[in-house]
Amino acid sequence: MNKKLLTALLIPLMVMPLISFAYAHWTDTVEKRYKLRPGTVEIHIIQWHVDWCTSYDCNCNGEILGDELQIVPQCDDEGEIIGLWIQADPIFPCWELELKMLVHVKGRLAVRFEEPRIVFDGPFEDDPCFEPIVGGIAYDWDAKEFPGISWFDYVCTMWKHNDAIYGDECDPATHPDGCPCYDKSHYDQSAGPTEFRYKPCECIMIKQYMHLKQETADMTPEEIQELVSCHWLRIDFELEAVNEVGEGWSSEGEAYPTDWEPYEAPEVPSNCP
Repeated sequence: MNKKLLTALLIPLMVMPLISFAYAHWTDTVEKRYKLRPGTVEIHIIQWHVDWCTSYDCNCNGEILGDELQIVPQCDDEGEIIGLWIQADPIFPCWELELKMLVHVKGRLAVRFEEPRIVFDGPFEDDPCFEPIVGGIAYDWDAKEFPGISWFDYVCTMWKHNDAIYGDECDPATHPDGCPCYDKSHYDQSAGPTEFRYKPCECIMIKQYMHLKQETADMTPEEIQELVSCHWLRIDFELEAVNEVGEGWSSEGEAYPTDWEPYEAPEVPSNCP
């Protein structure tokens, strides 16, 4: 056999194990594992209050709230109040109602409140149900009125908790009874739709004022009476919360935590300190 040829065949056979040995020692891996859990957008009414009303005890039974003025909370499956059904019967020229409610961000995501959907409809000859109004006259948020209805005032405003004066409503130092803050006098910061970002456990206060005018520049009292006497008027208010993107942040060289709760702790190799 040709010795030169034999040498040429042996050298590749010797080199192949060396290559495998070196490759095994030059390989390393790192990895990232993610757990992603979507949050929820949940809001509910935690408190409401009639600040002013001119309804009177027309049947002389000693009751107005729950009789001439009825407010029935509507609850979801968890018992949280997600709506108020309000009925005032009778109303009359110069009748007024002012009502406040606190809407609480219950979910785990920050939100912005959209412009409320407010619709007026009527007069109806028959008692209307509480199904959502289809059509009607949409509320002009900028003018604070229903266009074309000069004989009925409706004003809606939104108010944010004033943290600059009263402290963070979720801070135990300023609110030891826990959050959210139920003191409606602390909500004195005017808040237009979509203007602020509300964190979980924060609230927004909604004020509503209604007034059946006795007369206007457009109609006489007799004309208003002929239009609305013994009829029903309807107003629907709907407030929508939309999840808000959080503020951006970054980190550099943070140590890998091993005590996350309530998530599972990552596995740590035995040779780690």
